Amino acid sequence: MKITPYPLTSLPSTNPLVKDYLQQDAGLSDYFTFAPNREGLADALKIAGEKNWNREVLVNSLLRQYQEAGITVEGAVHDNIEKLRNNNTFTITTGHQLCIFTGPLYYIYKIAGIIRLSQTLREQHPDVHVVPVFWMATEDHDFEEIRSCHLFGKTFTWERDAKGPVGRLSTEGLDQVWHAIDETLGQGEHADELRALFNDAYLNSPSLAEATRKLVHGLFASYGLVILDGDDPELKQLFVDVMTEDALNLSTEPLVKATSGRLEAQYPAQVFPRPVNLFYLGADRYRIKPPEETGNDTYDLGDMQVGRDQLASMIREQPGSFSPNVILRPIYQQIILPNIAYVGGGAEVAYWLQLKAAFNHHKAFYPVVLHRDSLLWIDRNQQTRLDKLDLTWQDLMLDKDDLIRQWLSRHEEAEPSLDEAKKKVEALFGEVATQAAVVDPSLEKAVGAEGQKAVKMLEAIESRIRKAAKKKHETELSQVEQVQAKLFPNGGLQERYDNFIPLYLKHGRGFLDAVIQNADPVSAMLKVVTDDES
Repeated sequence: MKITPYPLTSLPSTNPLVKDYLQQDAGLSDYFTFAPNREGLADALKIAGEKNWNREVLVNSLLRQYQEAGITVEGAVHDNIEKLRNNNTFTITTGHQLCIFTGPLYYIYKIAGIIRLSQTLREQHPDVHVVPVFWMATEDHDFEEIRSCHLFGKTFTWERDAKGPVGRLSTEGLDQVWHAIDETLGQGEHADELRALFNDAYLNSPSLAEATRKLVHGLFASYGLVILDGDDPELKQLFVDVMTEDALNLSTEPLVKATSGRLEAQYPAQVFPRPVNLFYLGADRYRIKPPEETGNDTYDLGDMQVGRDQLASMIREQPGSFSPNVILRPIYQQIILPNIAYVGGGAEVAYWLQLKAAFNHHKAFYPVVLHRDSLLWIDRNQQTRLDKLDLTWQDLMLDKDDLIRQWLSRHEEAEPSLDEAKKKVEALFGEVATQAAVVDPSLEKAVGAEGQKAVKMLEAIESRIRKAAKKKHETELSQVEQVQAKLFPNGGLQERYDNFIPLYLKHGRGFLDAVIQNADPVSAMLKVVTDDES
């Protein structure tokens, strides 16, 4: 297995704001606290060590969550949770939606990154302990984004009606998805390992949150990963002051809008604040609308309307009935965790940069924000095909039509492009039009129209040449399209579509070991893995 790093800042798909952030553009210095590098992490550890954290509430909530899921907390996970009671223990967090069967590969890569970074920081700073924490996005409501997974050229979808926070959904119907996937796994030790994991998660769990906890724990418990569900009344009790401030004083929205407005002079905004950045969890998940939106003196909670004082009482007495949106969720995380770094994808990094003023207002610790690792797996058969076709993986990042044109230009003696000829024709007719206008100005447009006809004739000829070239290389071009579709499905990175199951079937836990061992979210790299096994 060979791993070749490639800077994310060199990828055309990288968000311009993220690219400038990773390159430490001086113009962005006001939008974060700590630089995304080793020095920034060291500074964050120092400052975080000076703060008081609600450690006992956190530890007791974590132990209760595992107990309620029927998981015996032992080994590295138990040690990490217990060490969170100590003032020299801190966390590194990543989060993700509750995709069934983990969804896309980068779900795995995000977790691998925080595990490895925690290990590295413990080695570099032996006086502290660092715990990797996976934040389950149980309060997210976008069922469409989590209900499917893709493997073996098929899409497996959980068919059911759903509303409200996805973590609270029952697992009804998930057994059917699992049985369909089970039929594709084949036989062998690694297949049996997955069967045991998925049986425990999806056949013995009442909710999607519990199923996800069991699955992620089964994959990563040996590495000490701690799993946290923010949909917890005791943890939300620590967040009551922020929720009350946001709901009653509408203070967060103007701060984020001001920051976003400055960024939007150069970059598009990633997220947009609301007057109230909370949801009410009733029969469904409802966005809370304040009097400024309802047009009267009540707050609209979806299935009820309440006054200002009643809302304040509800938040204080029933904090579990309220949920932070994308703006307040990072602040909630930083209120309940002694967290020094957050590892996320490009979109997450971008929206964290919109939030610093809100963090300051709510007196929350703003952590180091790091970009997760990206990986591209190329097996032996795929690499052989690339070599045979005279292609690199970078070529495959082109649009399919551009890729075909480029490949034909390399392998066809007659260049199937008449761009130069078209330029000459346009120049020739332009000269004729100028001369004709001297004699009769009305002739200039007529000559120009004839010039356009000539250009269109050349375009038609060019199309016929390209069609003939494609036919001549029909087999090779079909192979080009096939390898592109495999490594860049739907025109995007492999990690955003493919599931981890095929790689686990091939390598077993060696797949997880390899990803963790080579992870480094501080480096911000795309790592191209050339896999010797076909």
